[in-house]
Amino acid sequence: DPNDIGVSLKLLTRGSYESFETKIFKSLVKKGMNVVDVGANIGYYTLLAAYLVGNTGKVFAFEPESYNFGILKKNVELNGFRNVVPVKRGVSDKTGKAKLFLDIKTKGSHSIYRKVDENASVDIEMVKLGNFLGKMIDKIDVIKIDVEGAEPKVLDGMKRMLKKKRLAI
Repeated sequence: DPNDIGVSLKLLTRGSYESFETKIFKSLVKKGMNVVDVGANIGYYTLLAAYLVGNTGKVFAFEPESYNFGILKKNVELNGFRNVVPVKRGVSDKTGKAKLFLDIKTKGSHSIYRKVDENASVDIEMVKLGNFLGKMIDKIDVIKIDVEGAEPKVLDGMKRMLKKKRLAI
């Protein structure tokens, strides 16, 4: 999206995004792994993960905002990945509805927390990660979380998964 000054602009002008984080992510994700991308945005890390895990791995990409979710799905389809499950939900410590406050300048900066200059919001569906994934996968090998300040809520919602050791740490 050439109108987005976030991820899209950096990819369009530089051809890369978050080089340090990308390097770490690539070093962690291996063939056959299960990866969860919480706050997938347009799918940058989702696509990297899908390529790295190959046909024997699986990627679950959570993005609650409709416009970004549409681009995420399109990017997955254009790249021919069949190992990605796009999920139009936010991830938190409880299941239900929430308000997502929209950042009109940077489409990757939407947040469940209101910022001073933001008035626009949309209602979104939220899930607890363990409840949603249920028995779809035995364990998560790598999880990327980028949810504009709501990371503690995501982690709180994962407590049961951590106790059951469903995360490969």
